[in-house]
Amino acid sequence: MTPIIHYKTVINEYITTGLVMGYSTFYLKCICNNIILFKFLKKRSSLIYCDKCNRLAYELIYHNKFEITIRRYINDKHEDYELKNEVKNRFKNRVKGQHELSKMYLKNFCVENTDNIFVYNTKVDRVERRNIQTFSRRPFLYDKEVPQLTEQFLSLIENETSPYLLEIITNNKIFNARDSTEVKDHKRTLLLRFMILLHLRRRYVKISIYDKLVQFDSKISKELILNNIKFVNEFKTRDDKGRETYNKLVQHIHRLLMRVAVNQEQLYNDYRIELLNNKSSTPFITSDNPVIKLDGIERNNLSIPSKIYFPISLNHYILFIHPNENQSLIKKQLYEKEVHKFNYWQYSCSTKYIISNLQNIREYIEKLGGVQMTLLNLPLCFFGFKSNNSNHKLPIFI
Repeated sequence: MTPIIHYKTVINEYITTGLVMGYSTFYLKCICNNIILFKFLKKRSSLIYCDKCNRLAYELIYHNKFEITIRRYINDKHEDYELKNEVKNRFKNRVKGQHELSKMYLKNFCVENTDNIFVYNTKVDRVERRNIQTFSRRPFLYDKEVPQLTEQFLSLIENETSPYLLEIITNNKIFNARDSTEVKDHKRTLLLRFMILLHLRRRYVKISIYDKLVQFDSKISKELILNNIKFVNEFKTRDDKGRETYNKLVQHIHRLLMRVAVNQEQLYNDYRIELLNNKSSTPFITSDNPVIKLDGIERNNLSIPSKIYFPISLNHYILFIHPNENQSLIKKQLYEKEVHKFNYWQYSCSTKYIISNLQNIREYIEKLGGVQMTLLNLPLCFFGFKSNNSNHKLPIFI
């Protein structure tokens, strides 16, 4: 099957580089016009055969971590292309400031005609006016070493999702009448993946994985983590070796999470998608944990939510709902009482920050104290780490 190339940089007519699930990839065209997808692996050399005509199509020769020769075979001869990443340019385009909550997402909650939001820090009970360019930005939150695959992956997803979110907010509907089935499926997948990434990219998830790894009886957890990194409400390091280990650990965890995000889509591939509209004068708020999960159901021996809500603007919520749920009970037009309930959900599920365009967000939250609600601590994603020394696998639910 010819792979779909979503994110690519075309080198020439036959060679394309791309990004798939946190891996660097090559898309290589055989002389029979078949497209071959090849994941980038740091090997000395790799022979690549065409699965259609069964001939030797390419050879990748790794000279060092910065230089690769891509050799294309044409019957009884071959041609070479040198792919170089010179050391002096290696860090030229490296992104230092990386956001836990993306600017693309936060801009839909800004004060009108500005890039500013009001942020209620529930830990210190303080409200601040912040610019989305700097809020939740930290040095090398996802990747420090290059290539910064996690940062690239998140940017690509955001760039593809952004115009669609704007379309939904502008038109007050998820799909257009002219959308084909394929277009609808693609849009739905984009929103599902974006929602899963909103959940996975939080620091809380990284902390949860760290806690699990500490318990894991493996060479990785004992030598790399326990000996070099300590944990006190945040990742901290003991020495230079510890800092280096930390960078590698965090990069490994986030690249794993990018692959998990794509794989988890299969859990929810039959869920319906609905748009909920705010008809009140009170705007929706969001938080540093914006995905709300309700009503657990069993699937493949796992308990997963049957309803998943997340706000996309001051006036819109997206709902993913299990097909067995009664659609007639879903209110798509939300008024004052329902809006207060959704906002209180955001406050209750937040870990530190509440985000709004309201300057009096703190007073507003205090008035919501009487809202009745029940929220289950349901995981959204499931994966496992396998020990290097045994067949034991540690399941992680987040």
